[in-house]
Amino acid sequence: MPAYCRGRPLTIVTISVLLLLAGSAVVAYDFDVGRLSGLSGGVYLSSPTAAENLNCPAVLSPAGRFHLETGCQRRFELADLDNAFIAAGSRFGAVSVYVGWWHLGRSEYYADQIFKTTAAVRFQPFVFSLISSVRKVEIGGRLGRLAMSAAAYGLALGFHHDRYHLGLVADNLNNPRLDAGSTPDQAFCKLYGEIEGISSFSLVGHVAFEKRAGPVVSIGQYVILSEKAAFFWGMGENPRIYSGGLETGAVGLRLLYAVSYHPVLGFTHNISLNWRMDK
Repeated sequence: MPAYCRGRPLTIVTISVLLLLAGSAVVAYDFDVGRLSGLSGGVYLSSPTAAENLNCPAVLSPAGRFHLETGCQRRFELADLDNAFIAAGSRFGAVSVYVGWWHLGRSEYYADQIFKTTAAVRFQPFVFSLISSVRKVEIGGRLGRLAMSAAAYGLALGFHHDRYHLGLVADNLNNPRLDAGSTPDQAFCKLYGEIEGISSFSLVGHVAFEKRAGPVVSIGQYVILSEKAAFFWGMGENPRIYSGGLETGAVGLRLLYAVSYHPVLGFTHNISLNWRMDK
């Protein structure tokens, strides 16, 4: 047995198996955290968080507003799958730029990191975006490290008219692979949608297509209770997921809790803090 597996074989096996079963967000170099998890992968296109800007950069980003979001996630209630992230960005005139970092695992056994940047240009009613991601995986740490990395590129297109919002994301267009002998991550396409209700709620949904798997579909709702509170829910298929969450706080600073449930693997908990500053 390699040195980095001695004394912790269960950790390596647990991480490997669960990421294969439910790690589509990792393969796609996405940030499946925060409100995204509570909406079962959907995006609140009309008022996105920083992490949502990274997953679907073809969203409506208010001009002159700086976004900062940070949080953590306990996936399937297992400490070995704890992850954390930070994302930030702003819109300057017609251009929006966002950057983010996501980290899973423990450096002495297994660590998975994603660095992601997006740049978008808005030509009313359209938004055109470029996506760049780097994934770095380390196994073993100081006890005999194996390190691999890959870069992915993608495009996004958004359309916004009145209460209707659409976002199309095509990522992994270069079929990146972590190692010369590994299977490449296939290109995929995701279509996001939102319909703003006539009162204080929005319906959101998304469908994802990838060559090696069937389509992933989700639907959800975001409901504004007051200026200081909102709740949201979602449900998805392939895999089947049920989710929901709460958001509270002042306009500039909001605390968010989201939870999702996989019938086989159990609960995933998310906590994040969002800060929005108008310039």
